[in-house]
Amino acid sequence: PLFVMKPHKQMVGRKCGPANYFSFVDVLFKHQSEFSNPQFKTKSPLDLLRLLASWTVDYGIGLEELGASMEDDAVFDAIKAAQRRGISLGVWSTPTFYLNGALLTKVSGGDDVCTWIDYIDSFDIT
Repeated sequence: PLFVMKPHKQMVGRKCGPANYFSFVDVLFKHQSEFSNPQFKTKSPLDLLRLLASWTVDYGIGLEELGASMEDDAVFDAIKAAQRRGISLGVWSTPTFYLNGALLTKVSGGDDVCTWIDYIDSFDIT
């Protein structure tokens, strides 16, 4: 899940740029079993960096640039602030949806567009 993903993986997604962020998140989900398993816990941070760099090369980001981006305190602080905000709102998993500050609980990311439209239309947001 993106919300509980370690900040360094979110930092890589941001480094890929706004146009590629969700594309890279898809890459992370596709390869999640490669880094989210008991065996990987014995690996070093450099091992994780190399693994991430093997995927970011398709986005024009090499190992050195990726390593430097991991040192960007401003990006790290922004990610941590977003996580704290999510926790304060009760976000514990993805996807979680809000409309005008109200948690949407009757629809999910798997619902079709018509279900979403009907649900949103049920709110008086005029």
